[in-house]
Amino acid sequence: METTQLVLRREAQRARYRHAWWIALAAGASGNALLVLAMWASAPRAAPANVSVMPAPVAASPAPIIVASPVAAPVIVVVPQPAAAPTGAQAFGDLGPCPEPHTARPTGALRQPSDATVEHVAAAPTDSRLVAAWNEDDVFVSRDGGSSWDRVLAGPGAVLDASFDCHGRVLVLREGNGLGMRDGVREAWRTVPGVELRVSDEDYQPRDMARVIGGGRSLAVTGPRSGDGDGEAWAAISDDGGVSWHHADLGWYDGTTHAAWEGDALRIMVPWTDCMSEGIRLVTVTGSGVKDDELGEWSANVALDRTGPYVLSEYCEGDALLCIWRPGRDWRALVPAAVVAHGDDGITLQVVDGPVDVIIRNDTVQTLTGARLGKARTWPFDADPLATDLAGRLWGKDTDGRLIRR
Repeated sequence: METTQLVLRREAQRARYRHAWWIALAAGASGNALLVLAMWASAPRAAPANVSVMPAPVAASPAPIIVASPVAAPVIVVVPQPAAAPTGAQAFGDLGPCPEPHTARPTGALRQPSDATVEHVAAAPTDSRLVAAWNEDDVFVSRDGGSSWDRVLAGPGAVLDASFDCHGRVLVLREGNGLGMRDGVREAWRTVPGVELRVSDEDYQPRDMARVIGGGRSLAVTGPRSGDGDGEAWAAISDDGGVSWHHADLGWYDGTTHAAWEGDALRIMVPWTDCMSEGIRLVTVTGSGVKDDELGEWSANVALDRTGPYVLSEYCEGDALLCIWRPGRDWRALVPAAVVAHGDDGITLQVVDGPVDVIIRNDTVQTLTGARLGKARTWPFDADPLATDLAGRLWGKDTDGRLIRR
């Protein structure tokens, strides 16, 4: 029995020695680890290196060994950001020389822009596919000749006018809100200093409504001079998308001004009257200044194209009533196709100014190209003509207020 107890005591003692040895070994290792950790925490560190977000090449190497530290390093999350959208001034700045005009006739069927009745239409001076239709509240734009429409440039203020620059960007004037521009899906508004932007009322004649002149590389707005009660006409021109403007004084006017870009030159017809005489000034604005040519023939119905101005006037030769200006010479009478009188109205005559000018006599339409009149085509007598497009089509409204084109 004593022998057995002695053996058991010796085995228990050996077990206790082994246990104490392992405890001492663990304590030593822990102490060394804590010492190393303290030295690591107190050591100075260099600034963190730049973080690269480029993907590293894949190499056939063993899996990396990850060492967990008691103090976790900060996690830096790099989120790639899209390029910042250009500012309004950059988005609507100069896009360079105008592209070649697009004159092909669109072939799609005409659809109405909305359930609301539109009151005005304007086609792009340089692209037969671009058409704007609007009323006082809304502007609709088609890029396929009227087959589909999008509502654009919504905002406060009644719509005064709409057009397109030579690059196809939409231009809209709203009362008190300024000039709106749309390029793709980007829209921006610019103030137009120097020109009064408001609709007509009983004390404010329709002739005084501002107009935006499309078809150019630059922007132009014509209308009554701000704060001027004497009826002076004014042109505001911007070469940088409406960031800055320069002005041309067009003088006294009495009638509706018509304007068009010819390259980088802006030409404006300004009808005027006073107590003794009347006439039309053809004002040309270029980078070098402003030039006036007195045409000496007043008319309330005028048109302007690259070959010169047209007027309807009782002073034209014979009974033609339609004259074209021959630069350096005089007015020349043009004789439209004969038409049959329409009841008590007799023969009505109207010139429509647009990318392609036309003359309407009762139910007959002819295009005007220089001193030539195009082939006569029919037009509904009761329809209201509104605009033309670069393909030569006449746009208007029928008696139900729906858009038509011929």
